[in-house]
Amino acid sequence: AGHTRFATTSKATLDGTHPHQWSPAAVLDVYPGFREGKIGERVPRTVETFVTHNGDFDFFELGGRARDLGHVQNLLELVTSERRPTTVDSCAVAGVCELIRCQGCWPHALRYGFVFGPPRPWGLPDNAPKPWVYERAGAVCAGVFEAHRAAADGDLATLASPAGRASLVTGIAAALLGTEDGKALDDHDGRGLGAVARAAVDGFFDHDLLRSAVMFLGGAKGSFGLCVCNALDAQRQVVLVARGQTISVAAYPDAGLVLYGSEQAAVKAALGVAAPRTPRTNAYAVEHDDSESDFDETASKASSKESNFSVGLGTEEEKASRLDLDDLGGEVCLIDWDGSSPASTACGEVAYETLAVCHGRATLTLFQESLRAGPLRRRLVRLDRNPLIGPLPASCADEVARDLSDLPGVCARLRDDWRTGHGLNRLTAHNLARQLRARLARRAEGKLAPAAVDLVVTGCEVSLWLGEQFAADLAACFPRLAVRCVSANKLLGLWGQDFPIPQTGHALADDCWDLKDALVLIVSHSGGTFGSLAVSNLLQASSDRLFVVTSEWDTQIGKQLRKLDCKMFESRIFVTGAGVRPAEPCSLTVAATHCLLTLILEHITLVIVRSRELREQTGCVLTEASLSELDRCARDNVGALEAITGFTRDGVSRPTETSKELRSTGRRWADHVLEAPRAWALCALYVLVTVAGVGAPCSVAAARVLPESFVAGRVALVLDALVYVFLGEIMTALLRLVQGRTLLHRMGTRSIVVGDVPWVAQSVEAYLSKLFACSYAYASVHVYGANPGDHLVHRMTHRVV
Repeated sequence: AGHTRFATTSKATLDGTHPHQWSPAAVLDVYPGFREGKIGERVPRTVETFVTHNGDFDFFELGGRARDLGHVQNLLELVTSERRPTTVDSCAVAGVCELIRCQGCWPHALRYGFVFGPPRPWGLPDNAPKPWVYERAGAVCAGVFEAHRAAADGDLATLASPAGRASLVTGIAAALLGTEDGKALDDHDGRGLGAVARAAVDGFFDHDLLRSAVMFLGGAKGSFGLCVCNALDAQRQVVLVARGQTISVAAYPDAGLVLYGSEQAAVKAALGVAAPRTPRTNAYAVEHDDSESDFDETASKASSKESNFSVGLGTEEEKASRLDLDDLGGEVCLIDWDGSSPASTACGEVAYETLAVCHGRATLTLFQESLRAGPLRRRLVRLDRNPLIGPLPASCADEVARDLSDLPGVCARLRDDWRTGHGLNRLTAHNLARQLRARLARRAEGKLAPAAVDLVVTGCEVSLWLGEQFAADLAACFPRLAVRCVSANKLLGLWGQDFPIPQTGHALADDCWDLKDALVLIVSHSGGTFGSLAVSNLLQASSDRLFVVTSEWDTQIGKQLRKLDCKMFESRIFVTGAGVRPAEPCSLTVAATHCLLTLILEHITLVIVRSRELREQTGCVLTEASLSELDRCARDNVGALEAITGFTRDGVSRPTETSKELRSTGRRWADHVLEAPRAWALCALYVLVTVAGVGAPCSVAAARVLPESFVAGRVALVLDALVYVFLGEIMTALLRLVQGRTLLHRMGTRSIVVGDVPWVAQSVEAYLSKLFACSYAYASVHVYGANPGDHLVHRMTHRVV
């Protein structure tokens, strides 16, 4: 299990990397047999807990009060007697999960009982028991439990019944009362030991991995894309938690794989993969024949025992499918790959859904915190042979170069798809236009408030800049259409927080925009950007007329919009067809999104221009001639891309004069950028040769020509010293002479200024900056963007030499 530290708000350090654990591994006596329903003899087992966590851990409820992260970390240090391994919040998640996961282990159950048993609104005392106290008291509890276990012949149903628990609580409290360890566990002057014992007994019976994750989610505040595993369960299961962060699980029956990840695209990694068809005898077997029917029947029976609602896909016709956990309402998923016994002993008032996958070899046990995700079967997304889901791109040595070569093909296919109407884009455009006509009709009838917004365009970074241009063009074409564009982060800051954050410097304020039933267009290439995804959930409270422009049909935002109540043919997803693009510098995604937004603009314009009533309502300033000119420019775009990139729409390399000229210019620019490291290399070579080799040239020449002259020797030393002092400038000048470049240009790190309309300048600035993100400072460039029609002269011309 792993997790990167990209885009983190904290310092990236080695101790902050994942996975995390709070306490080191410990060997303790553990009782087995809970899943089988018959408790066996205690055995020594290694106990440790690991987590990987994407998100933020802010608070945890304890003693009826929400405790902040600092309080939780201090509490963990107090009750575990272990110093915090690191200050990052994810490590505290591991510590809390370690406290709760205590099934079958009396020392850990007593620790859980001490922390969560007695009511402590003021918090824990300063002198919590040490680990050896829990171990000694755990041995006492084990002695009491042994008598009960022998009397019940190990039957879990008898031992865990209300009567059995009450008897065990009474026996434990009586055995510990008056002992030193009992006094250490009781900080209520004799009144807290019973509460400790009751909580410890419940933890001992109930707190397996699934129940522990459910309890953590119930008490924690923050965002969690969480994976938890414990050494006691690692041989058969792992648990996933999603709230505020996405988690997806995919099952591949032919390959015998269950994959999980925080990105939907990541779990498509096994598409088209088949495991070697060799006989297997364990739970990882991929063969499925009649001889395994007993196993499938056993797994089915086990699933039905542990769940009030069970869904099975364990058939010969089972196909690869994916389940996206409900990150909005909160959901826990236990993955178990041992069908010989039920996956969990969690019991109580909550119904757990169970899904058998991979022909019954694995089960997914689900707990929904808000019970809003809908029927389980409707949530499954088929992965293989699904025309709406594309595979991951093949591995490539240069993702940026591949994106550039794919530019003409993606844009050409996008236009062809729009023209033929084979895809969903035209259907979505029809739905958008229909919704816009209905909105304008309500405005004409006077049913909208003066501050009502007709269309909101939102996104983040490059997607936002494209959206701003789209909104500006739409507003320029239809002055009376209330179009607004705003960052998804600004919307979240104002309406997505418990305490609204005023958006200083922007027209957006709490009461200035009326977004009730407004059309919303979310622009997000990945379809999973945190701000855009959160807004797709947030704005559903104001409007159900949400649309998204994204790279493919199967994205996180697309999933959220598909959950909305829709009539037939009410498509909400515009797709560029670019698919997953791992390259961080954006080129293809920007061009494809701009192409699709242009097509959407054309469609909206065409609908309005052809209706006199709509033209008057929107104040349309376009004519059909103008629309034809826009369409011609858009058609010529593909040919221009072929000329620029030197690749045809079929992906065939066919250099053009334009592409050759651009590459030649690029090589000249590269000489400027690489001037400093090349000059440094020449300087290093000169120093090595003159110091460790033949000597300084002026001094060597003086010694040979005028060996007896003291003055000549001194002058030569001064000249050599001056050469060393100005060696960098000398080598740079020599490089420029050899390369035929101007000698008097400024020396140092290069700056590139992009002069264009805002969205182009910003996009190219981001593209170049990310291209050089990992370069050394002396081999990098500073990138700036400015609008020639506005502030380019004022911001940048003072830098020209």
